[in-house]
Amino acid sequence: MGSFTPCGGDLVGTWTTTDACMTLPTGAQGADPYAVCTAKPKYELELEVRGTITFRADGTFQSAQTITASSETVLSNDCISKIGNGQLTCDLLDGKTDGSSCVIEQGPNTETGETEGTFRMQGSQLTLLTADAADGEDVTEYCVRGNVVTLQTKTQNGAVLRYAARRK
Repeated sequence: MGSFTPCGGDLVGTWTTTDACMTLPTGAQGADPYAVCTAKPKYELELEVRGTITFRADGTFQSAQTITASSETVLSNDCISKIGNGQLTCDLLDGKTDGSSCVIEQGPNTETGETEGTFRMQGSQLTLLTADAADGEDVTEYCVRGNVVTLQTKTQNGAVLRYAARRK
């Protein structure tokens, strides 16, 4: 989706998701379990988000979305042996071996949900407060350019989620 610079703008209206991506944190919290591996694992995540979000002039919002995610991790057999002290195998990881490496596929997993609550805008920050408030406030940076909005948020584990949507 390219680079992102928050710029604010008018969010009132209904938006349909057109694109989404996730950037995973570069360093794991705590010790790196793959530090003993000569070849670092390769990880690929596929993310699809479909849905709409409506921001009303009265400060309320409603969203309905479906998120589908799948991933593939490739570990060398040498790495598996080292991190498992010789006790771990590709089969135990529910992977498929191609001789020199183990491919572990997960998904696709799909979640569908609806959310509603209130929102406020301050500069280029959007704060969402859900109706049940179980998750607390969600602060997101955003930028409206014409009929396209880009929203970017950082999760608790450091991943960055970015969505693009078009005004209906």
